[in-house]
Amino acid sequence: MQKVKGIKKVEERMLSESLAPRFSHARVEEHIDAVLREMDFNTELFESLLSFYSARLQAVPDAEGANTEY
Repeated sequence: MQKVKGIKKVEERMLSESLAPRFSHARVEEHIDAVLREMDFNTELFESLLSFYSARLQAVPDAEGANTEY
């Protein structure tokens, strides 16, 4: 359950950004870092976030600016 909360927190932070910088590599890293710092260190959560990282980044150009499933 904590993994889902962490991922949702990262998504909330990303959606609070304006569209242009929202999906930049640096901003995604900043959001992940901030959420991990807010939570107790949890290896499972970190692994879960990393496992979806490349798919999340690829979803942006695949969606051609539209909403993604992430």
